[in-house]
This record gives sequence, structure tokens and C-alpha cells, in this order.
Amino acid sequence: LGFLCSFTSYFVTLLCKYFSSGSGFHTEGMFDTGNIEQWQLMEIPNFMLLGLIMGAFGAAFNVANVKFVNSTYRKKLIRVNRHRQLLELALVAFVLSSAWFFLPALSPCLRKDSEFP
Repeated sequence: LGFLCSFTSYFVTLLCKYFSSGSGFHTEGMFDTGNIEQWQLMEIPNFMLLGLIMGAFGAAFNVANVKFVNSTYRKKLIRVNRHRQLLELALVAFVLSSAWFFLPALSPCLRKDSEFP
């Protein structure tokens, strides 16, 4: 499904680029590769393999999440009342958003013109 979604988004991007020439909507930047050929046939099996691996990780995450949600720990401590559930939700949201906020500090930004080949 992810493979289909990525090709659909790529196709929509190409359609927008085709129909927007001269209209002010341009897809330069992230999708613009200049004169480099964008896809080669030998790359597609790698993307399919990556999709299979990520799908397996997603399925494993779902199984672990269901086991965690139905654990006795959560039944005894969290599901006791609505306030504890909201507190858990707020705590998880705070921890995850803080992690994503401070994640770029672990690796400095690189200048594209001087530090990439």
C-alpha cells in the first residue's frame, strides 16, 4: 500500500508540475532534481524491499501496542478514571514532541554546497 501511495504522490506531483507551468505554482526544491534522471528501473526492487521491511516493523509495532494497551499495568493504574487517561495522553504527547523538537540538536546542519559531494 505504501508503494502505491508513493507512486500516486509522485504522479500527482508530475501532474501539478505539468499543469502549473506559467501559473505560479512550481514544485521546485524537494522534487526538482535538475537534469538527473529521477528513477531507474534497478531502484524499484530496493523500494519494494524497503516497503516490505517497514510494513513488517509497522505490524510488529501494532502487535506490541495492542499488548501494551491491554496489559494489567494499564488496567490497574491508568484506566481507573478519565483524568489518569488524559494525563497519560498529555505526558506521551509532551515526551514525543520534546524528542522531535530536540532531535536536530544531535546532528549539526551541513551546508549543501560545501560539505556534500
